[in-house]
Amino acid sequence: MFRELAISELTAKGLLTRAGNKPGEIWVCCPYCVLRGKTADTEYKLGLNTYDGRAHCFRCEYRSKHGMRELGLIDFQPSAAPVKKKKLGPVELPDDFTRLVPDKSDYWMWKAWRYVRDRGMTLKQIHETGVGLCWTGAQRFRVVFPITDPEGTLVGYTGRSILNTTPKWLHMASLEGMFRAKTGCKPRVTLVEGIFDALAIERALGGVTDVVAILGSHVRTPKWLEEYRKVVLWLDPDTAGRKAAVELAEALRWNPQVMIVHDALQEPADCSPDQLLKAWKRRRPWSWNEGLQVLAGGRYDDVH
Repeated sequence: MFRELAISELTAKGLLTRAGNKPGEIWVCCPYCVLRGKTADTEYKLGLNTYDGRAHCFRCEYRSKHGMRELGLIDFQPSAAPVKKKKLGPVELPDDFTRLVPDKSDYWMWKAWRYVRDRGMTLKQIHETGVGLCWTGAQRFRVVFPITDPEGTLVGYTGRSILNTTPKWLHMASLEGMFRAKTGCKPRVTLVEGIFDALAIERALGGVTDVVAILGSHVRTPKWLEEYRKVVLWLDPDTAGRKAAVELAEALRWNPQVMIVHDALQEPADCSPDQLLKAWKRRRPWSWNEGLQVLAGGRYDDVH
C-alpha cells in the first residue's frame, strides 16, 4: 500500500515512476543526473527502497539513506519490510541420544530404565515412544522423549531429569509439537498436560480414547486435532491447569463434543488405574457454567 501511495505522490511531482519487480521497490527517472553533470535520465535508473527509505541511482551514482525524504515524501512513513522465515533444517535428536535398554552394566542407563519403569511405563510404551537417555549437553542425565507430527516426522524432543534437578522438564528450543500417545486413531481424544499423564491414561483407557499431552499449560490447537469429533479435557488440578482448560474449550472452534474431568485432586500420572477409571466415568459435558466452576477451583471429591 505504501509503495502505491509513494508512486502516486512522486508522479504528482512530475517524476516518471514505476513499481519494481521486488516488494517495496520503486524505479524513478533520476532528477539528480542533470545536477551531477549527466544528461537527463529517461531509463528509470534511480532505485528507491520504500521499506527503509534508501535511494541509489545506477547512472549518476547518487546515494542516500534518506532518499525518500529528500524527494519530498515527508508525509509518508516507511513500512516494515516483510520478515523472511528462516528455513530450518530437519530436526535431529541430541548427538548422544541412546534408546533405553535394561543394561545393568551401565549405571546411568539402568537408572534411567528404572525411572521410567517406576513411573509406570510398560515395555510396549518404552518401545513405541522411542524414549532414550542423554549423558551430555542441555539434556544431560535426562530421559528424552522424541516428539513427532501425525505423519511420524520428528519435530522436537523434551527431556525429564532423572536427578530431579530444575527445570524438571526441558523442551527443545521453539518446540511447537505435542506428544501423541500411540493408541491408534479413535474418534475421541483426551488432552492432558504431561507425557506421563498421557501414558497413564493410555494404559488405563487406551481402548476408548487417544491421548495427547500438550506439554504444559500453553494453549495450542493444531490443525490435526480437528480430525476428532469428541474432546476430553483432563488438565492438572492447579490454577494454570484450570485456566488452560477454559482457554482450550474456548479455542476448539470446530465445535466438537467437549467434556471435562476436573474433580480429581491429583494429576493423572499420580493416579492408579482404578482412580483414573472412576474419574473418567465422572467426566461432564462442557458448559460456560462448568467453566466458571473450573476457574473458581471449588472443592471436589477426591478420586478414590
